[in-house]
Amino acid sequence: MGAGRLDTTLIERKLPQLRFHRPDDGELAAAALAWLQRPRSAEPGAPGAPLRPDSPWLQRDGWRLGVPAPLTVGFTLPDKSRREVALTASANGSWQADVAAGSETDADGRDLTGPEPRLGPDALAVSLDAGPQSAVVNGTTLPLRLAVDPDTATVWAGGSGWSMPLAVRTRRRQLEESLAGIERAEGGASPEVRSPMPGTVTDVAVANGDFVEAGQTVLTVEAMKMEHQLAAAVAGEVSIHLKIGDLVKADQVVAVIRAADPAPETEATARKEANHA
Repeated sequence: MGAGRLDTTLIERKLPQLRFHRPDDGELAAAALAWLQRPRSAEPGAPGAPLRPDSPWLQRDGWRLGVPAPLTVGFTLPDKSRREVALTASANGSWQADVAAGSETDADGRDLTGPEPRLGPDALAVSLDAGPQSAVVNGTTLPLRLAVDPDTATVWAGGSGWSMPLAVRTRRRQLEESLAGIERAEGGASPEVRSPMPGTVTDVAVANGDFVEAGQTVLTVEAMKMEHQLAAAVAGEVSIHLKIGDLVKADQVVAVIRAADPAPETEATARKEANHA
């Protein structure tokens, strides 16, 4: 019989040896084209009046007088790396694509570190087969499936034994990243507590209006048979309106902490400092 020694560190021990799928240039080019050709009517905030399918305002081919303009789609991969795809429409209905490492951009999408990817001799010929479901790159059909979620600006890509979200670096997302970077640089912490994945609230450790310390658990979310204790990043008054059994989405704000003002100097502290003066 075994000694009964158990542990819960299997993932931590095996993770360094695991190799995860990383999308290649062809898969990224297909994902960018799927995003570019997404239905306009499905987008949040799209114009109220429906447009004809052949309306020039729905075309995303980069047309202009002279040489067609490459259209750039930027992605943030699950490992937080960035890639950019430059797409140019071809006369035969396919697209030419170049893939480059992502660059730093400002809130308006202007490049801060170097030129955007441009078509070169190694450009890929890419087209979508049967809508954004599968892709043909350089004449070869990829074992790839694509689905576009315009609500979250995400292209879901999957193949044999793998799937991943590719977050499109829209102007809104770039602005959020820029603001978050400024806050981190200033040493600030987010007052929002977010759920890392969809799940069910199994415990609420505080009540609405309670004062919490930084690092204190606010509530617990169960997802994929694991419990995630979500903690406050700052000290202050908590605003929370969830209860046990509520369902939450990935990245949903589950609580907000109103940061507390610096604690007033206590009489004992003042006396101690006076004695050392």
